[in-house]
Amino acid sequence: MKRPLANVVWDLAEEPEGDFFARPWHRAQQLPLESLAGDLPMIEFAMCFVLSNPDVDTLLIGTVSRRHQSDNIRILAS
Repeated sequence: MKRPLANVVWDLAEEPEGDFFARPWHRAQQLPLESLAGDLPMIEFAMCFVLSNPDVDTLLIGTVSRRHQSDNIRILAS
């Protein structure tokens, strides 16, 4: 599974420039992500989705701040 969080492009209202972001944005627009996530925040849903696959052993997550890192650790510890 590559780029399940896709740099959070699902959260953008308009199509981003460049193929790197535009392709996953178009895919995200076609999926009922909010409906599938239910009450879970989208980041938590995406991480849990990836780790629910028994063939996935590792989830690599970039972070921009200590708060994001702490949030990710909390989500994965639950």
